[in-house]
Amino acid sequence: MQSELDGYGVYHAEDVEEFCQTYYLPKASHTVTDHAKINSILDRVVDRFKSLKDEMRDVKNDENWKKEKEAEQELFRGKLQAFRNLYSFLSQIIPYQDSELEKLYTFGRFLLKKLPRRETGPRYDFDDEVALKYYRLQKISEGSIVLQKSMQGELKGPSAVGTGKIHDELVQLSKLIDVLNDRFGTDFKPADQLFLDSVVEDAVADENLQQAARANTIENFKYVFSKELESLFIDRMEQNEDIFNKFMGDPNFNQVIEEYLRKRVYEEIKARHGDTQKILPFRIVSPSEQDKYKNCVPLVPLKAAAGTFSNPQQVESDAWEWIEINSKAMLRKGMFVAQVVGQSMEPGIPDGSYCLFSSPVEGTRQGKTVLVQLRDTADPETGERYTIKRYESEKQQAGDEWRHTKITLKPTNPTYESIVIENAEEGELQVVAEYVEVLKA
Repeated sequence: MQSELDGYGVYHAEDVEEFCQTYYLPKASHTVTDHAKINSILDRVVDRFKSLKDEMRDVKNDENWKKEKEAEQELFRGKLQAFRNLYSFLSQIIPYQDSELEKLYTFGRFLLKKLPRRETGPRYDFDDEVALKYYRLQKISEGSIVLQKSMQGELKGPSAVGTGKIHDELVQLSKLIDVLNDRFGTDFKPADQLFLDSVVEDAVADENLQQAARANTIENFKYVFSKELESLFIDRMEQNEDIFNKFMGDPNFNQVIEEYLRKRVYEEIKARHGDTQKILPFRIVSPSEQDKYKNCVPLVPLKAAAGTFSNPQQVESDAWEWIEINSKAMLRKGMFVAQVVGQSMEPGIPDGSYCLFSSPVEGTRQGKTVLVQLRDTADPETGERYTIKRYESEKQQAGDEWRHTKITLKPTNPTYESIVIENAEEGELQVVAEYVEVLKA
């Protein structure tokens, strides 16, 4: 099989040797130059792969030449995959002394990731989705488990069950840098998270990862994602050398990054394709008085809140649950979360969103997005007394006072009409709170 691969002329012996001389340097001493050299070696081999059968172009018509070219490329790819898989399997049960095979195996693993995919026709590749598992039976000891008569004792039940594995709570990407610094003593800055942002964005856009995420559990998804993640980091190694070197050289650091990004990418893909239940952007808590409004606020169900906002400054109630949220805003007394139903404020406020509000509205209401309680009318979209709209009003001076001649509650979705109240009387509507933001899971 090795001789067959050599015969294609896609790679040369010096390519494999030069690659391995750089790759097998201690990873801690790898530099950007080393990684660039590895990629340059693979790139020139990929160029030869692309030029397979080019010598036949002048003697065959374009359609036949393209078919033969693609067939030759796929034949080489298939044999290289077969060599990789066979060597990976046999090396676990047979001791090899041939260093050349080991070098070709390592070189081939990276080359396969760089080879371009076929341009025409269907292609089914299960190598990255299906992994063979091994097990063995081994006798450790033997003995009797029969209880002996006259022996007394206490049989204690289990106090806890589970896998024994510690699962870190999912953290925001903005806080991942802090977690890495605390755990590994690094000195990454908040700006370094942009590197991880780009990795997540490209991973979510990857069609192979999309298919894998939609068809697998998150545990099975890791077999595909871990391999693709390394390629994504290699493609960006010049963007952030510090994170890249730490990722490639420290297995524990690698594991933390992989586990977090895998969850983030998996959930984002599932959410975009509607394959998962909505993840709530909060956690129900029972805070002490001192912790209220530090990172938690009341969750107010608007249907049950009739009359609650007669005094806009009082939104606390023993009837409401308290929830912990992640917000960009500085929390303060009077803030609360409510679910917004309806499409009139889309795309800014999607239907079903949980939004943070602040009560009372400070300063002018003009032009602000506010939560309004209606007295004698209802939102035509939802039929409810509460509505969230953009507030605009026209006033007229009457003596020393100003009165509203017209209040317009405007949606942002142009397919919905405004709610217009002419010559609004006292108490006809109440501006309850100002919209702050949509909470993100």
